[in-house]
Amino acid sequence: MKNKYLSRAEKEYGSRLFLKHCTFNGFGISFLGDTLVFLMAIYFGASNIQLGYISSVMHMSGIILVILPSLLSGINIIKVQYRAWLLRGLLCLLYGLLFFLSGQTAVIFILAIYTMFCVARMFGMAVAEPIQQMLTTPSNVGEFVISITNRFHFSRLLSYFISFLILSIKIFAGLPGLLIAVFIGIINNTLAAYYLKKIPATIGSLEQRIKTLQRDTSADDFYNQPYEKTQPVLDELQQAHVELEKMTKTTACHPKKAPIIPNK
Repeated sequence: MKNKYLSRAEKEYGSRLFLKHCTFNGFGISFLGDTLVFLMAIYFGASNIQLGYISSVMHMSGIILVILPSLLSGINIIKVQYRAWLLRGLLCLLYGLLFFLSGQTAVIFILAIYTMFCVARMFGMAVAEPIQQMLTTPSNVGEFVISITNRFHFSRLLSYFISFLILSIKIFAGLPGLLIAVFIGIINNTLAAYYLKKIPATIGSLEQRIKTLQRDTSADDFYNQPYEKTQPVLDELQQAHVELEKMTKTTACHPKKAPIIPNK
């Protein structure tokens, strides 16, 4: 999975974008997740076994985590989650075909779409934590995680209230109201993917990491910041120099077995 060593400014910019992503993601998953899928399946007469499948498939889709490391090797992790989130929205557009289906045919169609939705979601969830780590430093990781949690759950709470209002209106009763809620979810899911795409991420080398850290420490306002923000950067720079020195010694002793450092 490709990522680069981001500068302090890039991390701050990326963190703001990721928080916006979490806000819209909270809206999106609430309108596209299991609750509305349950209601659509019940509307078409799903059996208890089929409803049980809906409640468990999001967890069962985690089986693909076994092969994800090999599938995602060498791929930009931002692009992985961005494409996974776009695919989720595209799959949910297929729910519009339910206007032309009925009975068990509609239920099986819902189960198939939701299964693919959960698999696509798992691709994105697999790289969500590495993205968070890429955008934070040890000094602010706690604050960042709390902000992510607050935004996500607040937007989910608000989305539940909105879906309650939509489904309570008589003219939206039944399938039309459910699909309106799904369409709202698709819009929010697309916005979440849009903010993901804008997060800076590409491949870099150890030398680039050192240059980036040196650029940060040479900034005019760097030493005017609190100790808890500057010290982790200085520690990271020192550690990078140690890694480079070890790598240089390894190359000198074993030139044919020296590790290849990507620099694209």
